[in-house]
Amino acid sequence: MVSFSVVLGGVLYLDGPTNIILILAGISVIILSLIWGIKWQDIEDDLMNTLKSMFKPILILLAVGMLTGSWMLSGTIPLIIYYGLLSIDPLFFLVITAITCAIMSVMAGTSWGTIGTVGVALMGVSIGLGIPAGYTAGAIVVGAFFGDKLSPLSDTTVMASAMANVNIIDHIKHMLWTTIPGFVISLILYFILGLQYGGQLNSRKMSIRL
Repeated sequence: MVSFSVVLGGVLYLDGPTNIILILAGISVIILSLIWGIKWQDIEDDLMNTLKSMFKPILILLAVGMLTGSWMLSGTIPLIIYYGLLSIDPLFFLVITAITCAIMSVMAGTSWGTIGTVGVALMGVSIGLGIPAGYTAGAIVVGAFFGDKLSPLSDTTVMASAMANVNIIDHIKHMLWTTIPGFVISLILYFILGLQYGGQLNSRKMSIRL
């Protein structure tokens, strides 16, 4: 309760840096633990165990940062936009967007990395195809978070299974019961929304080539 008060007060009223507020909250918890009779060695062991479980997610986040930067610098995103405008039928664009982001998130293990790379490119494609940006953003987020939850490389998935002390594959299998029905329903809705934009592919190709 004390750490929550420190974080809430620091963020809402003092408008201080988040990292400093979290450090102060941790210090307050440690002081209270010592006052309540918990040994310092026990606190230190818990801290080390927590850091060990977070080591893999930290490495994944570092890799995601390098992936996003390399895609930006190498011209991968403009290339995706160009060929997306030439080849994707607006009728299936939202469905393809959700599926593509889901596959990317499963392979890369990150929703934010997917949104920052493939998601940015697909937003450019949607503008060129005349599809509302809100529809595309929804499809990107749905696909990115769906794939992120089911990826054994995802930092949140790895951390959740590590903190609960369960096998990561078993954790993913149990999430399938809720994630797959929601994703299938989303694909059906995106297909219905795409019906009003179908049949525009040939005209788009001509305008791009001209």
